[in-house]
This record gives sequence, C-alpha cells and structure tokens, in this order.
Amino acid sequence: MFALTDKVAIVTGASSGIGRATAKLFAEEGARLIVAARRQAELEALVAEIGDADGAAIALAGDVRDEAYAKALVDLAVEKFGGLDIAFNNVGAVGQMGSISDLSLDGWRETLDTNLTSAFLGAKYQVPASCVEACGAAGRDRPLGALSRLGRIELHHRHRAVCRWRRLDQPDVKGLAATALPASRKSHEAALHFAPI
Repeated sequence: MFALTDKVAIVTGASSGIGRATAKLFAEEGARLIVAARRQAELEALVAEIGDADGAAIALAGDVRDEAYAKALVDLAVEKFGGLDIAFNNVGAVGQMGSISDLSLDGWRETLDTNLTSAFLGAKYQVPASCVEACGAAGRDRPLGALSRLGRIELHHRHRAVCRWRRLDQPDVKGLAATALPASRKSHEAALHFAPI
C-alpha cells in the first residue's frame, strides 16, 4: 500500500517545476489528483503521463486568484473523486522587482493576490469540502493536509475545524506533512517526505 492510497489531492501550479513533480509523486503514492495551472496544454500532458503510469488525474486550467476557479477545483474533486484530503497550494511569484519607490501599486497587489490571496481562496473551499468528508459516514477524524508557500495549514476535524499555520521547517507538526526537497531521489524534479497521520 502506498502512502496516499485512496487520498484525493489538489495541486496548483502543476504545469511545471515543484507543482508538476509533486503531482507526479502524489500519483505514484496512490493519490487521485486535480491538477491546476494556467496552461491547459501542459496540464493535459501531465494528466497523460500520470495516466500512462496507471494513476488518476484531471486537469482544470485557470487563475488561482479567481474565487470561482478555487471553488471549481474543489467541486471537481468532490464530483469526480468523492472528496478532498490534500491541497498543495503551490502557486507563487516573485512579482515586480525594483526599489520600493519604483514599485507600482498594481504590481504590489498582483504579487499579494498570487502569493497570499490565492492560498486563502483555496482554503476557503478546501476546508469545508474536507470537513464534509470527515464528518460523513465514516465518522472519523480525517485531517486535510494543506500546503502553501506561506507554510503548512493543519486542519483536524472533530466537532469543528482547528487551523494552525506552521513554518515548513518545524519538525513537531503532526498530521500529513509534505515538504519539498531538492531534486535527487528517483529522478524526480522534487521529492516529498510524508509523515503519518
């Protein structure tokens, strides 16, 4: 049995880099995936690669700064795979570069929307979907493992959701932990370490 067998994951920024490598590794570990990015052709190529390796993935292209897109990703996970267990909110951008006096307000807002607001919008819909699953027929505690460039969000559902932001380098975090590591193992662009739930 693989580490993520029967888990459902959303991976944003999946068309290249860490997001793409994460999606491939999640699939190899048994997760069923919704892969998200702006570039449809790259997403379709990723879905084909995952399918060729006997994995399951569905692509939905869009902009993570759009609230309707954040909701659509979760709706697709629930409709096609029956729920949501993991969210890897991977999208991020350096943004406009220059001295503070040269930065535009539009450039500042675009960077915040890409790096912060997108993670908020994702969690806004990811958390309730995970809670519905956790409080369903199984009646067991089923945490949503969520990761973003801001840090890890741990969500444990019993009577209500409890959220804790943690830096990625803190070793004492319990629950599903996914940490991006440098390229080296199994010819992946990135490798992930899983801690048991």
